[in-house]
Amino acid sequence: MAFLEVIKTILDNKSQILHLTSEQREEIKQLQEQINQGIFITQDQLDEEFEKWANEN
Repeated sequence: MAFLEVIKTILDNKSQILHLTSEQREEIKQLQEQINQGIFITQDQLDEEFEKWANEN
């Protein structure tokens, strides 16, 4: 989720002109669609999954 927060911060910063490639714009569009569909996990969920994985190994 931190990645998306960084992208949101960049996009919200209107004092800069942000030049994105068409691939970057497409990836952002796809990520926004996934968020709207609820296809994501929170940082807390990711941390929990990592802890489980780390304890198994």
